[in-house]
Amino acid sequence: MYHWDLPQSLQDKGGWANRDITNIFSDYSEAIVKNFGDRCNHFITFNEPQVFTIHGYVDGYMAPGYKDLEKYFASIHNVNVAHGKAFQAMKSLNNNIKIGCTFNMAPCIPATKSSEDLHATKLFDTYWNRSFADPMYLGRYPELLIEDVSKHIQQDDMKNIFQKNDFIGLNHYQHIRIKADNKSLLKARGAFNDELPFGLEGKDAKLTLMGWEIVPDAYYDQIMDLKNNYGNPDIYLTENGAAYPDLIEKNGEINDTDRIDYFKKIFKCCKKIY
Repeated sequence: MYHWDLPQSLQDKGGWANRDITNIFSDYSEAIVKNFGDRCNHFITFNEPQVFTIHGYVDGYMAPGYKDLEKYFASIHNVNVAHGKAFQAMKSLNNNIKIGCTFNMAPCIPATKSSEDLHATKLFDTYWNRSFADPMYLGRYPELLIEDVSKHIQQDDMKNIFQKNDFIGLNHYQHIRIKADNKSLLKARGAFNDELPFGLEGKDAKLTLMGWEIVPDAYYDQIMDLKNNYGNPDIYLTENGAAYPDLIEKNGEINDTDRIDYFKKIFKCCKKIY
């Protein structure tokens, strides 16, 4: 239902940092069910909320381009509240539909064994993997985040956020190598833009066209994290893949061997789950 396409008129009023958006999103969700509930049985409230909040409110890489921690922490809570309110509004109209949220999740590993990178990894794992999954599916904020969002929590917020979600959507591509960085507002980050994954500089690592690592075991680990730590939910694998150049041979064929090999490794790891 939401894939980073906020109307400018709402952004002008503060976007996801403005609590009013929680009720607006709930009204929007009702309109979605009224118009499409007879044809669609499954609804995802948000796609990758950690992506549009971190990159939109922390490093300014995506819209709305802010670098503001207060707006970031407000946006985390407002997205969580919006999900909970939307869930209840949609179910009140059609209790047979299935509703969940989709997260871009990845195991976080330290770039080095230094105490600074180890602590940074815990921080980034909290912001990237837990800031939405924990409140939505466990009913609480992670310990490292609660102090920062507490000023935004109002009466009944946690009750509204914590609903009986029908599934979790998982977008996954690789693990994330984390290093401490005092220049980052979060004091921790992964590789950015054209940077190689930290720790792979000067090594002959096989990466995708986007500079991402090929680590099928990380997919397995992430699925098992959801299974073991979030109540063994129904998990929909909503995004995965690898970017490679499409080289057209003289005979007009594209021998997509790298991508085929990638998916063979992915399917092999997924098979271990069952």
